[in-house]
Amino acid sequence: MPCFPACQPARSGEKILLYVEKFSPYGNHLLLDFVYQEQFDRFRQLPLFEGFDSNSDSGSALLLENVTFGDSTLPQEGSVYKVPLEALLQGNWVSPYTTNGSPLNEEFFFAYQRRCHLPAGTFAEKIPLRKVRNPHPDIPEASAQTLYSLLPQQGPTEKITVIVKKVGQGSWNEILVDNHLQLVFDFGCSVYFSSHQCNTLLTGSSFDDHPCLIISHWDMDHYNLLKFLKEEKLSNFRAACIPPEFISLTSQKMVEKLIRCHVPLYLISPAAATPGARYEMDLKADTSNFALFCGKKSRSLNNSGLALSVRNKAQFAFLCADHAYPQLQSMIQNRLNVGMLQRISLSGLSGRYHIVVPHHGGKAGRMPHNLFSNPSYPAGKALVSTGYNHYHHPLPAVQKAFTSHHFDWISTDDPLYDEDADSIQL
Repeated sequence: MPCFPACQPARSGEKILLYVEKFSPYGNHLLLDFVYQEQFDRFRQLPLFEGFDSNSDSGSALLLENVTFGDSTLPQEGSVYKVPLEALLQGNWVSPYTTNGSPLNEEFFFAYQRRCHLPAGTFAEKIPLRKVRNPHPDIPEASAQTLYSLLPQQGPTEKITVIVKKVGQGSWNEILVDNHLQLVFDFGCSVYFSSHQCNTLLTGSSFDDHPCLIISHWDMDHYNLLKFLKEEKLSNFRAACIPPEFISLTSQKMVEKLIRCHVPLYLISPAAATPGARYEMDLKADTSNFALFCGKKSRSLNNSGLALSVRNKAQFAFLCADHAYPQLQSMIQNRLNVGMLQRISLSGLSGRYHIVVPHHGGKAGRMPHNLFSNPSYPAGKALVSTGYNHYHHPLPAVQKAFTSHHFDWISTDDPLYDEDADSIQL
């Protein structure tokens, strides 16, 4: 990418690459990020932003609320577009650093608009992700042997606890073995949390047990706490397993921070999808207690990310981040197979299965009619990590689907939610 001259007005026809982090049609809430540092530097040095923070560590994301569009071409989440620079230079941009009562975390956002109109053609030029990926040559692809060694091994008498942290519309899950933290699955919180809230969440988290970190996919609310965790604590992670699609500038910086803290990184790349099959899962690693899955390559980064199942004795927990329900069904069928059910039945144990609800209780593909058809395997807890959001999550229809199949619906935004009391004990 060429460097741009500083402090120059936008030239006619000039375009920049922007990654669509979030787009909600409810209230037209649009969250964008840059792909290349040079283009972000060019953007923030335009005369329009002379009074804005120019620190090199300032956030690069842009939030546009109450957006209207000049045509019917709407942006798609997880996609990159070549956007005319002129389209972004209208309206009243506000800096989170200089405005009291800003709704944004200034660590991640450079500017936002409360009301915005984008002219026709703004999102007309979509760029294939393969053309903008930023592969890091020093991050190896994880082998099956490596993944097997990173998943914890424990004896038959040890208990496993799955904790869904109270992080608003975000994702941070911890798996403990006999009260020792072994896995952290996602490490994010709501993008609306302030720096103070983010730091408060981390109070008491030292990660001295040297857990392995797994990032399901590079949505900001699944990894943004990496920004706030002090480097000496971040270096306590014994390794991190990550998908390769760190496209946004913010996610790239978090990968660089992990490297700087000498955390061994391993890529888990999605395999090519089977023609005609939209939702598929690959089993990447399997131990007696843990199974790590990866979605097949997809236009949706949600569906090509990582997922985890946890088992102890006769109970299971399924953590599938923002994957689609057909993918959750694939995980369940893989783990709750006929042979497993027979062994559990012969052992005399009482089996249950628990689900950390996909996509914060929002739309995640069509629910298969037999998603919950395990009559010999009773439903357990359905834990949903949610909070203030523009998507109306969790959706009443999703909650009804779980409760009608006898799951105990537990939401982290319930004032009575308690991480210890509401955890999944296996």
